[in-house]
Amino acid sequence: MRGATDWGLSLQPGGVGAWQGWAPFLFSATGSLLGRDGGPALDSPESVEALTEFQHYFDAGLAKKNFVPGQDVVKDFAADRMPMFVSGPWIVQNLAEQPELKGKWKVAPVPAGKSSTSWVGGASLVTFKDSGHRAAAQEFTKFLTTPEMQAHWYEISKALPANKAAWDQPALKNGGDSLAVFEKSLATAKDIPPLPKWEEFTAQIDSALEKVSAGANTVATAAKLQKDTEGLVD
Repeated sequence: MRGATDWGLSLQPGGVGAWQGWAPFLFSATGSLLGRDGGPALDSPESVEALTEFQHYFDAGLAKKNFVPGQDVVKDFAADRMPMFVSGPWIVQNLAEQPELKGKWKVAPVPAGKSSTSWVGGASLVTFKDSGHRAAAQEFTKFLTTPEMQAHWYEISKALPANKAAWDQPALKNGGDSLAVFEKSLATAKDIPPLPKWEEFTAQIDSALEKVSAGANTVATAAKLQKDTEGLVD
């Protein structure tokens, strides 16, 4: 329910990056972007379920259908126009900088379907096979992935560590209730598959979500999305 707010949830209805808000719907329905055969799995029953749930927020007037690029969700949240939004640990500092919000917000896991499953992304550390400095690069990667450096990187960027041992470091161990929720969410979160044509792949999802948020048939949309992405997976 919206209560006295303009909307119930900040949810991007389409446009670049809309897939990020929909992925937890899919994963929490136990669906996946790719099937066991390595091809798209976007017409699965779980995908249709996730599209239908996503659509409900717009049909019920809980999320607004028009998306404004660059919209500041923190300002909308602080002004009580949108009491909930989906984000990650990087947003916590932004919220902490709003004095009117002090003590008035909490972090919660994504709503559960068959599970409560978010997703993880981030950056990768890579050593090129034809590098002239492979040994040095590999040593540097080892250094960056030590618990101490992972914890230090969290202090700088608020990026959650990939090295689980880093959670025993003071910066993370004493991070408070919000960080504890993110740590728990990591235990069930799914990773995003590495695809050479990832941008083209997600562009098709973004387009499908725009149609769904406007009221398109979810079964037909899922079938078309499956067809439109089949040539984008090698």
